[in-house]
Order: sequence, then structure tokens, then C-alpha cells
Amino acid sequence: MQRTAIFFSPHPDDIEIGTPFLYLSLLKSGYRVIEILMTDGAFGTVDLNFKGRRLAKIRERELENSNKIFEKATNNHVELVRLNYLDGYLPFNNKLLNQISDIIQHYNPSIIFAPDFWYSQDFHSDHINTGRLIFFSIKKLSSNQPIPIQLFYYYSSAKNRYINIQKDMIFTIIAGLSEHRSQLSPFMVKIIKIFYLIFVLGINFIRFRRWKVGYRTQFYDRHNFPIYPSKFGKETLRNRIKYYLYYNPTLKAYKKLHKVTPSEIDLNIQK
Repeated sequence: MQRTAIFFSPHPDDIEIGTPFLYLSLLKSGYRVIEILMTDGAFGTVDLNFKGRRLAKIRERELENSNKIFEKATNNHVELVRLNYLDGYLPFNNKLLNQISDIIQHYNPSIIFAPDFWYSQDFHSDHINTGRLIFFSIKKLSSNQPIPIQLFYYYSSAKNRYINIQKDMIFTIIAGLSEHRSQLSPFMVKIIKIFYLIFVLGINFIRFRRWKVGYRTQFYDRHNFPIYPSKFGKETLRNRIKYYLYYNPTLKAYKKLHKVTPSEIDLNIQK
């Protein structure tokens, strides 16, 4: 029986940036891969000439082209589900919580990936709310689960699991990432490539003597309920420093993307 993995992506390029290695690995392994795209990406630029529906259409095509590269490299198919909430305005409410719960029940995945909202490396509100929605949806469904769903967090500053990867995957990943031209210039793609090679793969190779990437695993209690992390005041000094290092810069960066109102660029936020 084919196993299913769901990747919840706040924006059209978050899989390629946040968790590309396992995405590619699961496709190669024959998993049924479902990508749930939470928002339309309409605000993902500082250029007012592109913000809004025009950018949303561009990013739609970019994601389709990127997925074609992953599909060609793995001889597998990506199933893309668009929820089409407005970029920067992803709600955290019971209506969307129930929608996510229904999606999880419908596909019955054995693995779920979502952005880390406890130990985040990126404090964009859409990333935080996506992680929250997945956590509380799984918490809601836990009483009916015979075994816990494996939940892994990407964009995490508290990695606790490392998985072997093949270093040649990076060329496929860079090719996929390069399709997101509205987001990343060729120079920025090169910077990200260096980041992966030196700061991620290089450090992990020194540490483990293997090519590895890390994620944070969600732990469960004996009743299959997901366990909350410790309170912030009880965190290690190292984790608190990481929090401040990621929190302020990412918030400032994304405020630039959302400094105009939807009405200024003729957007309707009623979804």
C-alpha cells in the first residue's frame, strides 16, 4: 500500500527553501506526496507594481514549473491543493482548523511536515499560523488515531532528528528553487546554495560524518496527544538566544512585504 506524506506550505516557495531534501527523498521513495499551499503569495515582493493578483498568478506558474522539475527527477507526481488564503492574512480560527482536520482525515497521511511555530526560524504570521493549525488539528484528531501521525517541523531552530540525504540532490533543489524568479534573483539562489552547502550540509557532515539534514519531531504522550514544549522561561539560554536572533530580523523583513493595505492594491480579503 502506498504511503502518503503531506507538506503544508504557507507560500509557494517554502517547500523548496524549508524542506526540499525530504520532499525530494519521499518522492524518490514512491510516496504519494500532497502539497497543501495555504496562501496565494500575493504579497511576496516589495514591488508595488506586482503586488496582488498579478503576483499571485506569477507565483502560481512558478510553483507548477518547480514541481515539474521535482517530478522529472523522481518519476513521481506532486498533488497540489491550493487553499488560496491571502498572503499575510492566513487566519487562525475554528473554521480553518476544521478544514485542515478534514484534509488530514481525507488523505490519512503517515507523515506530515509543517513550519515550526514553537522554535521558529521565520516569524512570518502565515508560517506561525500554519504550524499552529497543524498542531491543533492533530491534537483534535489524536483521540481517534490508533498510532500518532509522524509530524516533522521545518524552519526549526531546535532540530532533534537528522536524516541521511544524497548531496547530488542539491542540484535538483536549486533548479526547482530557481523557478521562483519573482522571489529570488540568480544571485540570491547562489547565496542559498552556499548556505546549504556550507552552513547546513557542511556542518552536519563534520558532526555526523554523513550528509544529513535536520528537523524537529513532534513528540506524543501515551494517549497519542502531542506534547507541548516547555515554557519559554524554562528554555535553555541557547534556545532563548536563538529565539531573539530569528524573531526580530524576520518580523522586520516581512513587515516590508505587508506595509500596504489590500484596498490599496485592489485585493479582496474575504475568502
